[in-house]
Amino acid sequence: MKTRILILVAVIAVIAGIATVAGLSILRNRRAEENALAILTQDAVATISAEILALCHEIPNPTPAEIDARIDLMRPTCQRMMGVDARGKTVDLYGTPFQVTHTVSGTAHVVTAASAGPDQRFNTPDDVTSTRSFDLPGPAKK
Repeated sequence: MKTRILILVAVIAVIAGIATVAGLSILRNRRAEENALAILTQDAVATISAEILALCHEIPNPTPAEIDARIDLMRPTCQRMMGVDARGKTVDLYGTPFQVTHTVSGTAHVVTAASAGPDQRFNTPDDVTSTRSFDLPGPAKK
């Protein structure tokens, strides 16, 4: 009887050990996936801000529709960094549309691209942003 109990305890200990190792492996994989999403999101907002800055060189004051169209044109080459929602809007890897702002002050143009991050809400600590700026000669045309 004692032998059976010892065998049972040993089997339970082995199962517990396997479960612990599996659980740690799952956590490690989840963290790796979260890190990969964060890096790809950083790359996406950096690429978008650079692309919209280039657009501003072509069109000094692009409309929101022109900005969205340029982002949509980026999709084929940036498939790993962005997706498309049910309405056809370009979104980050968390499913939220990117937010892009373009401001002009005198000759200075500032472009900021943002992802809402994992919580899918803007203006929270997990947002991912990239800001780029340049000066055009002469005042910006409005």
